[in-house]
Amino acid sequence: MKLIFLGEELDSTKEQELVDTGIGFYVTIKYKSNLVYHNECINNCTEVHNLYETFGDRKCIAFESNIHQTGFTREIENVESVIIELSDRIEQEF
Repeated sequence: MKLIFLGEELDSTKEQELVDTGIGFYVTIKYKSNLVYHNECINNCTEVHNLYETFGDRKCIAFESNIHQTGFTREIENVESVIIELSDRIEQEF
């Protein structure tokens, strides 16, 4: 998995906890589900936590928003890339 934070590739094999206390990040996630790739964009993500939890040998990455009071995880084995940029405004939806 590629983990790109503000234009710089981070080591995705290590735990990374990226936090923004302002209006958060704009995150693009490219992942596969049922052998089909999808692009998902989330707004005002205030925390991205790579290697958040493991379920047996399955590792996860978490996305949370204190602004929208929501979040979710994705299994890293299904994620091709995560691109994290700064949000430029507060959106209505995560």
